[in-house]
Amino acid sequence: MYSLAVLDDDQDIFVALSRSGQVVLQSSLPAATFSEHFPALLQEHQVRLKSSDRLVLLAPQEEGLFRRLWGQRREIRWLETRGLEFLSLERMEPGQALAARAFQCSGFSQSAVLCFEKRNQNQERLQLWWADQSGMRLLWRLNLAPSLALFLEQLAHYSGFKGDRSFDHFHDLASYGEPRFVEALLHQALEWSPQGHLCRRQIEVEFPRWLGGPARQPEQPVTAREIDLSASLEALFKQWAQNIGRELRLELKTNNICLTGAPSVAPWLETYLGQQKSSINVYTHSGSLKEEMVLGASLWRPSQTKESLESSASLGLGASSTSGLDPAAVGRQHLSIDS
Repeated sequence: MYSLAVLDDDQDIFVALSRSGQVVLQSSLPAATFSEHFPALLQEHQVRLKSSDRLVLLAPQEEGLFRRLWGQRREIRWLETRGLEFLSLERMEPGQALAARAFQCSGFSQSAVLCFEKRNQNQERLQLWWADQSGMRLLWRLNLAPSLALFLEQLAHYSGFKGDRSFDHFHDLASYGEPRFVEALLHQALEWSPQGHLCRRQIEVEFPRWLGGPARQPEQPVTAREIDLSASLEALFKQWAQNIGRELRLELKTNNICLTGAPSVAPWLETYLGQQKSSINVYTHSGSLKEEMVLGASLWRPSQTKESLESSASLGLGASSTSGLDPAAVGRQHLSIDS
C-alpha cells in the first residue's frame, strides 16, 4: 500500500510518497499546475495509485488558510480539482508530522520529542510527545503567541547582529558577561509556562525603555550591555534545560529527547541539556520543515488501538491565560511509525 502525504501552503504543494516504510518520491509542485504535473511525476516513478492507498492531508500553516481550504465542506472540491478524491483520506497536523519525522531519524528506541511548530509570523505551538516503537502520544501542547523565536531574533537585531545567523553570533557573547538582565527579561518580556518552559509575555516589547538606550548598530563596538544581555538569556536557557531534564527523568523516566522545528532555540537547549549531571541524549532534527513534515506524515500510519483523551489535570498541567496553554488539546493520541 502506498502512503501519500500532501501539504498545501497556498503557493506550492509539498508531497511525499512511501511504500512499506521506504520513500518512493518527494517533491514540491506549484499549486496552480499540480493537477497537470503530479500525474506525470507518478508515471515517471512508475507508480499507480489505487483507492486502497492512503492520502494524509496536512493542515496548512496559517489558521486562516486552514479555514478557507478545509472549512465549509470545501475539502472534497480541493481533492477533486487535484485528482486525489479516490484515495483513502486521513488528516494530520503539521506539528504531529514533524515530531514523527524527528523520532524516525533519531535512532532512539524511545524518546520524548519537543516540537516547535511555527503557525504564522508571530505564533508558535510547542508540543511534547512521547515516542517508542509502538507509536507516539501527545503529552501536552502550548500555544506561544507572541512568538518566542521572533523575540529572540528581535533581541539579536537590537544588539546589532543582523543576517541569517544573527542569533548564533549574539549567543557567542554569553560566556563573557554577567546575567544582570534576567529579572528584567522575566518582568518585561518572558515568563515560565506551567510546565516550566520559556514563553513570551503577551505584551509589546519596547527595548530602549528597559534596556537603557537605543539599539546598537552593526558597525558600532559591542558593549557590556549586549554581552550581559546574552549572558542573561543563557542563564534562562540553562534553567529551561534543567526543567526539561527534570521532566524527562522524573515524569517520563527517560534520558532521550528529540528537538525539532526551532533552529534558533534548539542549539542552546542541546548544549545545556548535554551539560547536566544526569546524562541526557539529545537529537536535534534539522532540514526544510515542510519537506520533513510530508516525509513524517507519509511514513506514519494509524495504530490499530486508540486511547481515550486524558484531562490536563491527570497529566499535572494547569491552565494559564498568559502562557497560552490549550487544555482542550491536551491528551494522548496514539500513532505508529514505519521505520
